[in-house]
Amino acid sequence: SYIDHDNCFMSIEKLAHAPFNIYVIKQKQGDFVFIPPEATHQVINLGGRSIKIAWNRIVPETTEISYTSALPNNRLFRKPEVYRIKAMTFFALRKVLQSIRKKPLSEDIIKKLMCLLRVGFSIFSSEWIDETILSEWKISRIKATKSEDSTPHTRTCNWCNADIWNRCYHCPKCEDDTDLCLECVSFGRGCIHNDKLQLTQHFSPKTVVKDLLCACSLVLVFQDQKVNEPSQNENN
Repeated sequence: SYIDHDNCFMSIEKLAHAPFNIYVIKQKQGDFVFIPPEATHQVINLGGRSIKIAWNRIVPETTEISYTSALPNNRLFRKPEVYRIKAMTFFALRKVLQSIRKKPLSEDIIKKLMCLLRVGFSIFSSEWIDETILSEWKISRIKATKSEDSTPHTRTCNWCNADIWNRCYHCPKCEDDTDLCLECVSFGRGCIHNDKLQLTQHFSPKTVVKDLLCACSLVLVFQDQKVNEPSQNENN
């Protein structure tokens, strides 16, 4: 059993000898229990059947933790993702950009943008294909077909179960509609129809870059405004 497989249960006796602090909470009706990001926890139902409501929340400030820590662990154990963190980050960035049209820039908005930008650039670079080497090898440019999924951003890699939010290699010949993330393809993973694999995407790289650069420009504008603001001593 492994914690990351969600099939591990630790007895109270074992936890009592743990070399770190253990907190036991007896939750009663109406109690709200907050569990911090990346806090390993387990639940024991007492007194027969019970019903719980869990609210899993990701805010801009915690997207980086989710992307750099939770996703690699999921991938290591081939555990399917639930929250679509990559798509969530991209659309959260777009939502913040749209909200700026209705209200002026603020410290809070810029803080959210910077958190989302760090993850956004990392996600984009993981799907970027450097085509400069193609001209040296006299290979034509890579053509990507637009995804026709009725529900976008729901594909997963058949090799590692990673979430595919935008680009992937799709095999139209495989009966199970094989999809491969770009990282698995870079490792040489594929299917028996490797010569038939097609690069598929929801958004073109230009569309993604446009949103990322727009967010960057807003951050720079806000920082310039802060630098050029007269200090309180100068006003006095």
